[in-house]
Amino acid sequence: MRKRNISFVIVGLVAVLLLTALPMVAGKSQVQAKDINEWLMTLSKEQREKFDRVIKKHLDRYRASKEKSADEPSGFFEGINQDIKQVVTPDQFAAFQALFKKKPIAEDQTRWVAKRCYPCVIARGYLSSALTDLNNAQSLFNEDYCVDPPWHPPMHPVADAIHWAIIFAQMAKDNSPTSYYDCDCNKATKALDYVKTAINFVDIAVSQTSKYNCSPTPWVNYLNYAKAHLLDAQTEIQECKDISCN
Repeated sequence: MRKRNISFVIVGLVAVLLLTALPMVAGKSQVQAKDINEWLMTLSKEQREKFDRVIKKHLDRYRASKEKSADEPSGFFEGINQDIKQVVTPDQFAAFQALFKKKPIAEDQTRWVAKRCYPCVIARGYLSSALTDLNNAQSLFNEDYCVDPPWHPPMHPVADAIHWAIIFAQMAKDNSPTSYYDCDCNKATKALDYVKTAINFVDIAVSQTSKYNCSPTPWVNYLNYAKAHLLDAQTEIQECKDISCN
């Protein structure tokens, strides 16, 4: 991944730490969360604080490693997943992983009528397409096609990168306004940070595919499609932010 994109990853991950407005509700792990925001609500206050520290720790390490080398930091995804696993219950961790398994993406029911915040809602269509592409890439990935990483993580680095791209693409969609009159600066700003981070994790997935000499690579085409849709979404969300924040 290009060094100039690292700041986007940092912004997106830090944004997770800033979701302090979410209520801390424990004991919901038996019910499948619909998205990452709902999953975060299943954590107790203590779990959420530990989760935040895990994200910040790995973010700092990631940034420090990228400043020293152009290569991807070894064990980044393995480390972050292992630490999250220590913070939450087995049921919560299973629910976290299940969030991003292949599942149908519900179509938006928004009517396409041009209003003041037209770009805000246009972006949701691109994000829906990107999520479909990312879920297709996830379902097509086969680690048997790739060289094994030396540290034997529970998920192959390519799969982990796709997993995190889905997380941030979904969060971008969740924070994209659903109404042409909903010109919310805070939502648009968050959505822009999240979509930029999703693009960076798609870049990581592509670079890790090359790094681990994967062949064949049927998922790469879908990663490229997803990136194109995410870039389109980024353009619309940037315009949405310009409208909403001025």
